Amino acid sequence: MKTLVLALATTALTATVASAAGISSIDQNGDRFASKAEVAAQYPGLSAADFRDVDSNNDGRWSAAEFNTGEA
Repeated sequence: MKTLVLALATTALTATVASAAGISSIDQNGDRFASKAEVAAQYPGLSAADFRDVDSNNDGRWSAAEFNTGEA
């Protein structure tokens, strides 16, 4: 089930992000990272578990590398 949810989230994000400028399209405070709050503002349907799946180093934010892994 987790795989299905992640696949659906990935599909939705990929379609939305395809025309975006990467992490900078989510980053609101200019620190070059996307916090959980910044991601939630752009993608309100993304669950906390999905956010954690992308946040591979568990620092509570997405870097450009994490964002571009294909998990986002």
